[in-house]
Amino acid sequence: MSRRAFVGALAALSAVGGLGTAGSTILRRRRVAVDKLGAKSAAQLQGNRVALHRDDGTSCDAVVVDVTTRRRRGRWGAPSTEQISILLEPCRGSELSAGNYNLENGEMRWGTLYLSPVGRPGPGQQLEAAITRIV
Repeated sequence: MSRRAFVGALAALSAVGGLGTAGSTILRRRRVAVDKLGAKSAAQLQGNRVALHRDDGTSCDAVVVDVTTRRRRGRWGAPSTEQISILLEPCRGSELSAGNYNLENGEMRWGTLYLSPVGRPGPGQQLEAAITRIV
C-alpha cells in the first residue's frame, strides 16, 4: 500500500467518523459526504475559496489550487477505485500544519479531511487531501 493510498484510507475513515457530529445541527449548509465526492463534483471545487477549521478552534482561508482524479479498473480480487487529490493553498501566507480539517464555503460543508503538507516548509507551503474510494 502506497503512502497516498494509506493517507486516503485514513481520510475516508476520519470523514465517516466525522459525519455525525453535533456541528451539523448548528450549521445549515448542504453537506457533501466525502464518499459521495466524485470526479465531476471534485473538479468544480478548483479555484474556489474554502474555510479550514480544526477541532482546536483555529481557522484559515484557502484556495483550491488543483483537483486531480484517477480511476483504476478493477482486477481479479480487487475492486475498481477512484483517487481524488485536492491541493489547497492557504491565503495571506498562513502556515498550517498537517491534521484533520473541516472544509466549508458559503454553500457547502465537507466532512473532516486529513490534510498533509506538500512542498517546502514556510509561507508557500500547500496542503493536500488524498481521497481513495471504491467505485
